[in-house]
Amino acid sequence: CAAAPTLARELRAAHDFRVDPAALHECSVPTLLLWGGASPEAFEISAKALHRSLGRSTLQQLPGQSHRAMDTAPEMVYALISEFLA
Repeated sequence: CAAAPTLARELRAAHDFRVDPAALHECSVPTLLLWGGASPEAFEISAKALHRSLGRSTLQQLPGQSHRAMDTAPEMVYALISEFLA
């Protein structure tokens, strides 16, 4: 795989990344946060923490879906994003 040489560095960067909640609160961009209801609990916890930190966010669960809802329920994801953008 052509990306193999970069994988270790990218995984370290993702693992070491920390969010500053105070900095996020200053964000005024409307943001849609989605999480799959069948995803691991950590995903819900993270989505809710981001929602609390962001200044203008909408939080939406995708019932019965996992982290791959864009593949398993694209119509549901499309409808939620379209509604948010309208």
